[in-house]
Amino acid sequence: GLNIYENGFFRGKRTLLSVVSDYDEECFRPGGLHGNINEILNPIHRGILQYIGFDVLGDHVFYAPDEKLPAEQDAMIDNFIKRLTYISAESPTVIPRY
Repeated sequence: GLNIYENGFFRGKRTLLSVVSDYDEECFRPGGLHGNINEILNPIHRGILQYIGFDVLGDHVFYAPDEKLPAEQDAMIDNFIKRLTYISAESPTVIPRY
């Protein structure tokens, strides 16, 4: 068979996208200025990461960090570190097919 998707080279391994945006979260909701962040990132999830065999975990998006106070920026980083500490307990996200 082909070495793609469930048989891809990275099968059994997990990954996630860590994304920094200049815009706030409201801009990436369904109906927002840019549209649903999940729909925007789906071609990467499915067409690249799943294609080569990865199980894809939920994205970690940092929304408009430059608009935050230093304490809020620190909290964003701390939340990401905390997530990474317990990431082995996370389940893969369901990625819609085209």
